[in-house]
Amino acid sequence: MNDTLLIWGAGLLLFAVLAFPFLRATRRQEREAEEAREEAARYGLAEAVSLHPVVDPAGCIGIGNCVKVCPEGVLVLESGQAAAVRAARCIGHGLCERVCPVGVSAWRGSHGNRSRASPACGSWRWWDAGPRACPPR
Repeated sequence: MNDTLLIWGAGLLLFAVLAFPFLRATRRQEREAEEAREEAARYGLAEAVSLHPVVDPAGCIGIGNCVKVCPEGVLVLESGQAAAVRAARCIGHGLCERVCPVGVSAWRGSHGNRSRASPACGSWRWWDAGPRACPPR
């Protein structure tokens, strides 16, 4: 009886020690995303005036590569998925699209059309909802 309780107690303690940092980091990311959304709305950066990334929420696996490589800070992780919060800051280099392992990012213009595949690969074609915009090199 005592051994069983000791094992369960050690297991719960180990789980708490491992889960606490993850939950704290997730909560911090959510708070930063909300602050970024509020700041973008306050300064008028939420609405893009040119091309900006659009992430398909159904395909996003939430690893955050696109968030890490964007020097303009356009994307944030929100509820475990990438979202374009400061779309007006986007300069269209396409790094976010190139590092996405599942290729869920597309480009949308200010009029709502997906007018070009990727500025990084120089492909000026209509986006056809394919998994990758750039041809393999």
